[in-house]
Amino acid sequence: MMENPGNQARPKADNMRPAHAADYLGVSKSFLDQARVTGMGPHFVKISPTMVIYRRTDLDEWLASRVVRSTSEASRLIAAS
Repeated sequence: MMENPGNQARPKADNMRPAHAADYLGVSKSFLDQARVTGMGPHFVKISPTMVIYRRTDLDEWLASRVVRSTSEASRLIAAS
């Protein structure tokens, strides 16, 4: 099992609830909650009025879309979001 710097096991599931998706990405659950509201985060699946899941492929694609080479490039990426 792959481990993160905090020595906590990352989830292996292909579909994850927000808390596990946040752990997988290395961000807080509140960041993901806010990102859903603003549309700045990874795609998610709305299962019911109270249930959201994230697909591992969507999380990986979102991470890949945020790769930058410099802080100025990062600033442009964030401003465009």
